[in-house]
Amino acid sequence: MNQRINDFVRRCPECQQNKASRHQPYGLSSPLELLYAPWQSIAMDFITEIPISGDCDQLWVIVDRFTKMAYFVRSRKEGKTAADLAVIFAREIWKYHGLPIDIVSDRSSRFTLEEWKEFL
Repeated sequence: MNQRINDFVRRCPECQQNKASRHQPYGLSSPLELLYAPWQSIAMDFITEIPISGDCDQLWVIVDRFTKMAYFVRSRKEGKTAADLAVIFAREIWKYHGLPIDIVSDRSSRFTLEEWKEFL
């Protein structure tokens, strides 16, 4: 009987739509700080699964959050370590704009931590 009830509830559209949520309430979003100068805060992400151009198959996009100026760094998907990214960052960003105060990324904090450890 238990199995029949479970099957019925799984197939019933009204039961699926009116089901009570069993998770904690969503937290409040915390907005990012306002910026007052260029290159204080950057956002970065990787664009992957793009057609191969030369020997590169991904882009590392680094955007200044204040001016929206962007750098698109070509690279290969495999074989990049935090040390490699730190060298690229020093050559492409730090050389022209200095060190940012913070980085916004959808990557894990461990990725950013490893990159900055290598850089410093």
